[in-house]
Amino acid sequence: MTRLENGALQAHPHSICDPNGRVFLHGGRLFRGLRAGWMPVWERLRANGLLTRLVEAGLLVETVPSEIEMEGFAAVVEHRRIPFLTYPHEWPSAALYDAAVCVVDLIEELGREGLMLQDGHLGNVLLDRGRPVYIDLTSIIDAGEHAIWPSYGEFEVAAVYPLVLYKTGVERIARMLAWVDEGVFPGEVEAIAGRKMLERCSRVGRQDAFEVLRGRIHGWMQRLGFAPDEGIAPERVRDGRRRFIRRVRGLLADLQSRPGLEPVGSDRAADRASPALVDGVAGILERERATTVLCAGAAMDDAAEVLAERGFSVVAASGDDARCGRLFRRVRERRRPVWPVVLDLARPTPGEGVGDFATTPAAERLACDFVWVDRMAATFVRDRRLSWSHFARAIGAFARCGAIVTEADPGEHGRDRSGESSAMLAALRETFGEAEAWRDSIADSRVFVARRRLDHGGSGR
Repeated sequence: MTRLENGALQAHPHSICDPNGRVFLHGGRLFRGLRAGWMPVWERLRANGLLTRLVEAGLLVETVPSEIEMEGFAAVVEHRRIPFLTYPHEWPSAALYDAAVCVVDLIEELGREGLMLQDGHLGNVLLDRGRPVYIDLTSIIDAGEHAIWPSYGEFEVAAVYPLVLYKTGVERIARMLAWVDEGVFPGEVEAIAGRKMLERCSRVGRQDAFEVLRGRIHGWMQRLGFAPDEGIAPERVRDGRRRFIRRVRGLLADLQSRPGLEPVGSDRAADRASPALVDGVAGILERERATTVLCAGAAMDDAAEVLAERGFSVVAASGDDARCGRLFRRVRERRRPVWPVVLDLARPTPGEGVGDFATTPAAERLACDFVWVDRMAATFVRDRRLSWSHFARAIGAFARCGAIVTEADPGEHGRDRSGESSAMLAALRETFGEAEAWRDSIADSRVFVARRRLDHGGSGR
C-alpha cells in the first residue's frame, strides 16, 4: 500500500461538495477517495458484479480499487481519465440527447439493485469517443423505498427542457441557458415552446409527485400507528420505478423526433479540407511530434476523422450545431478519438465570476499540442471585426506548442493578400514567438506554421 499525504495531491476543481468522496490527481492519474459512510454502497456495487456490468455497458467510467491510502478516506479507487473534459453547453444537441438517455439507462440498472443517483444534472457525464459515460461514482446511493427518482426535477431543467428548446429550433437560447447551474425554467419553456409542450413534460413530474406524496402519507401513518412497519411492498416499489422509467423514455423519444432537433448546417464539399491538405498537415504534426490537435474551420469535418485514424486525439470545434452533430454520430459509430464541440474561439466561455469557481476554462480543458485552422482566419477577422492579434491570441489560448493556419491560395490571378499574410505572421510571432509562411502551397492552400518558444512571453497562453 502507498500512503499519500493530502498536501501532495491536486484536488479536482469539480469535486468540492460531495459528502461521499473526493476526486484528486496524482502523477497524471485520476483517483477518488471514498468516505467511510459510503462504503456499504461500494461493497454492494462490487459484491454482485453490478460495477462490472455498468462499466461493460458503457454507462459508468472504468473504475478499479487502488493501492493508495489517504487520511480521511476508507478506500481509494482509480478512474480511467478521459482526455478532454467537455460541458453540456458545448455538446451538439445529438450528444445532449444521448447523455440524457445514458443517465436514464443508468438509473434503470441501478434501480434493479435498489440504488439510484443523488444528482440529476449532466455535469457528471462526459463524452468519450462519441459516447456519453457517467463519471461520478459516489453519486450512486441507496434508493430506499423511492419508487421514483427524487432528483428528476434537476434532470428536467438540465436535460429535458434544453431538449425541448432544441426541438423548437432556438439552439442559441438553449445553449446559453444550459450554461447556468439552474438550467431552463418551466416558464421559459412555456414562453418559447408553448403551454402544451410544458404540460407534456410536466405530466411525468406530476405523476412522480403523486408517488412521493403516497410514500409520505404512508410514513405519517406508520408514525401514528395506522400502517404496518414493514414499509412499502418491494414489488410496488419496483413497479413504480418501471413506470417512471417508461414515462421518461417516452418523453425523450418525443424530443428526439423531427422536426427541429438540429438546425440545418452547411454540408458542402467546398467547406471541407481536401484529402491532400489533410495529409500534408498530418505530416507537419507528425514532424512536430504532436499527439493532440484542435481543428477549426473546414478542418473540423472529415479532416478530424482522418487525423484520428493516424493516431491523433482531436478536438473538432465549430459554431455550427448541425456540423458537430453529424460528426458526433460518425465518431460514435466508429469510436474515433474525436471530441466535437460547439465552440466560439473568440468567446469560449459564456461567463466568468465568483459563481464559476468550479468551472475550468475551455482553453485549459481543450488545450492541445497544436491548433489547425483551415480557411477561417480571414473571415474570423473580417466578419467579427477583430484584429489579427485577436485571431492569434484566440488560437494561441488553446495551443501548447504551436498552430497551423491554412488559407486558400488565390493563385497567380487571385487577389493579392500579401498585406493580410504579413499582418497575420506578425501577430502569430507576437503570440507564439516563431512563425513562417511556407514557400510552397499544399493542395492549393497557403500554409503558415507558428511554434511556441519557451523563452517567449507571448499573450496566447
